[in-house]
Amino acid sequence: MHRLLLFLLCLVLFPSIVFSQKKEYSYTPKPGEVLIDAKLIRGQLGYTQMMLSEADTFASRRVDAINLKAEFQLLSNLFGYYNRFVIYDALYTEMLFGKMRNEPIQHNKNDMESKYSFMFRWGYDFFAGYRNNKYGILGGVRPRFMYTSVGDLSIMGNSLGYFLYTMPYAIKGEYKLGFHNEFRMMLTAWNNFSSTTPNSGVRLEIPFIPSGRWWLFGEYETYKSNVDYVFGIKPNNANYTTLSIGFRVGSMY
Repeated sequence: MHRLLLFLLCLVLFPSIVFSQKKEYSYTPKPGEVLIDAKLIRGQLGYTQMMLSEADTFASRRVDAINLKAEFQLLSNLFGYYNRFVIYDALYTEMLFGKMRNEPIQHNKNDMESKYSFMFRWGYDFFAGYRNNKYGILGGVRPRFMYTSVGDLSIMGNSLGYFLYTMPYAIKGEYKLGFHNEFRMMLTAWNNFSSTTPNSGVRLEIPFIPSGRWWLFGEYETYKSNVDYVFGIKPNNANYTTLSIGFRVGSMY
């Protein structure tokens, strides 16, 4: 019986002990300081215009799409945010879903092309380089797999079945604008220097909330690859481009 009473007493006192300890070690950030919340995850939301052109005799196709992306850090947190040597990495999944502006192709009464379009991509970004209290410069690679369908035209895969694989080399520069150490403008450019499935792009990120980790971004990217058509026609090499704008939230590294 006395053991039961002792257990109940501990159960009652435990919450007050925990909360008193939390209050004792609570931390109030200084003005302009950024707390590291959700360090392992970054998110992106925006608008993307997809375009597929030069696909044999098909007219250029444009798609208005929603852009969703989630990034997960694997190695970045093993290094300090303010060291001179820094690592940026991101294991990510990205999805575009939208509707084609062009009129769908109708082959017969029961055979109408879909106007809905979709892109799914996953990959891993790895950058390493130098950073100080004013600027930074990093280099790295961006291996990724992508599946894209614009109407009934889809980009042909070269790996894992329907996925198109590329691994562009990239360079990333940053410049501190003020307020705190992570209020930095970032510019990233990449190119895989391939003659068969070229892939290149550029991305600009500008911070817009001094007390948080929010960036406005603009991104332009282009691929060139063969495409498949569901009705059996195989058009020649086509250009697939995306132009995206939106916002990103999360830590820089």
